[in-house]
Amino acid sequence: MASVVVYVAGAVGLWAAARFYNNQPATSPTACNLLGSQLQGLVSLTHSPGYNESIGSSFSYQEQNVYPACVVRPTSARDVSIIVEIMALAHRERGEQFAIRSGGHALFAGAANIKDGVTVDLRSISTVEVSSDRATVQIGAGARWLQVYQVLDPLNITVTGGRDAAIGAGGFLTGGGIGVPSVTAGWGCDDVLEYEIVVASGEILRVSADIYPDLFLALKGGSNNFGVVTQFTMRTHPIGKLWAGFTAYPGADAPRLLAAYSDFMKPGNFNPHAGLIESYGWTSKHAAVHATLIMLYSQPHPYPAVYQNLIDNSTVLYNTLRVTNMSDFAIEEDTYQIPGFSTMYYTTTFAHDPAVYSAIFDLYNKSVTSISGVKNMNWYISFQPTPSLHARNSLGLDPADKRLVIFLLVAFFPDPSDAELVHGAAMSLIEAIEGLTKDAGVYRPFKYMNYADVAQDVIGGYGAQSVAALQRASRKYDPKGLFQTGVPGGFKLFG
Repeated sequence: MASVVVYVAGAVGLWAAARFYNNQPATSPTACNLLGSQLQGLVSLTHSPGYNESIGSSFSYQEQNVYPACVVRPTSARDVSIIVEIMALAHRERGEQFAIRSGGHALFAGAANIKDGVTVDLRSISTVEVSSDRATVQIGAGARWLQVYQVLDPLNITVTGGRDAAIGAGGFLTGGGIGVPSVTAGWGCDDVLEYEIVVASGEILRVSADIYPDLFLALKGGSNNFGVVTQFTMRTHPIGKLWAGFTAYPGADAPRLLAAYSDFMKPGNFNPHAGLIESYGWTSKHAAVHATLIMLYSQPHPYPAVYQNLIDNSTVLYNTLRVTNMSDFAIEEDTYQIPGFSTMYYTTTFAHDPAVYSAIFDLYNKSVTSISGVKNMNWYISFQPTPSLHARNSLGLDPADKRLVIFLLVAFFPDPSDAELVHGAAMSLIEAIEGLTKDAGVYRPFKYMNYADVAQDVIGGYGAQSVAALQRASRKYDPKGLFQTGVPGGFKLFG
């Protein structure tokens, strides 16, 4: 019955929208006008305070400098249904387009914002509700992870969410999501038990493994290609305090740290509680490479043996490791993020091989000369294990690999005129690393969406079988391709 009611309401909305369009002059910004009339108080036009706040809250310079015709900020799935109905007609009649944003951390221009179109800002859909048995939690797509952890920490439970306090749930989970702690639980999307989504017809669906199972699988890594997800129901995991934080070392420690990371990745050293990200950075300010480690152990046990080769108190530059909770850790992670810069991510994936880490580090060191002339340049790389691979998603990863290494290259700098040079240097480094891992027989085509540049083939990296399944789901639930051509941002399924 609920679906019928939504469908009838949608039909009425489309009829009203059609009347509106037929009576508008050809030059009017029809989508924003109609949204404003249907969703009073939720639409912000150019230069209004709400508009400026939404655009300015995007993390990267690139997205902060994309200017839509208006921003609409829905408060419910029903609001989103009205938006989708209006935009479907606007796209069909006039080619108008829209974008969908959650936390605003997508980086490249147009990923979650749109020039002269409608940006749908989901941040007001942010309720976090725990079930009575504490086994599941419903999370609004616009919630940021700090909001989630602040609800869950007092209950001694958690979810496979993001490390950073300000990251939004929507993009993180539909892009896969390397969660914390997720060593054995899998990807963040693997722990989603149900989605609430508004599909191209405007209908609001509750999607699970039993109801719309093909769409359920497609949403686990399929991003914004199937509709607007408004809520996630996630499995929770018991957790009390944990031991986590950051350490930094001089670049001279790199050989020791790379060997220690390789030991950490050995299958025989696997520890279900231990997470690790090992990073190296070069900045114009210091003109020298330094190392940073992020360690998170999901038990309140300081300095567990699994990390013993990574820690050297005689050379450490700083150390924030402590017994804490997820909220506190996520806040610390966020303090190291710098919004408003031109920021670029690039990624590749490979299987563990003790020989490749030092070789990749050498390629990175050599690449510094290509960007050293960029003013206030920051040039970082990271090695990060994937969660355990369970094949419960659309990412196309082989469980036989057990877990892989995600490589991330981060570049951020203040002057956007340097973007072309930096992009070229970044793609050259990624190409060199992929050549190295291919020669070693450990290359994997997977590109983690939330770490990828628009120039990288994320969807193709899922493999032919996953791509075909995603395309079938798109044709079934979005037969006119609204979320392919009407929502051009992100990584699309066709072409």
